[in-house]
Amino acid sequence: MVQQRGFTLIELMVVVGVIGILTSVAVPVYKDYAVRAKVSEGLTLLTSTKLAVVETWNTTGDLPNNNTEAGAAPAETIAGDYVRSVSVGNGGTITVAFSSEEPAIHNKSLSLVPTSGPGGIYWTCSSADVQSRYLPPKCR
Repeated sequence: MVQQRGFTLIELMVVVGVIGILTSVAVPVYKDYAVRAKVSEGLTLLTSTKLAVVETWNTTGDLPNNNTEAGAAPAETIAGDYVRSVSVGNGGTITVAFSSEEPAIHNKSLSLVPTSGPGGIYWTCSSADVQSRYLPPKCR
């Protein structure tokens, strides 16, 4: 009886095929995850601006129309690795402008629109140009 040592060529080809299939599934999923992480930087950076808008509304009863009225830092100074600016617009709308080299979010933006109601301010998150699969669940 002959003792077999090592793997046969067919066994090695099966392993290479399985690794190829797993890689073809994992790489796109990882890319989507990486873009979502870059978008989440914008949500983190807008937190202080969001608080400034709410404080302005609580104090004056009106929503601010720019960063100065909100008492927030200038838009260009609220920036990160993937975010160009965080600005307050008409009616307290906060816009995050992305600057990443990532094509999925390059020169695109995300907006939070405030609505005042009983009990405070309610925020609606949306984006006209960032694909929904890259947005956080509360923005889809």
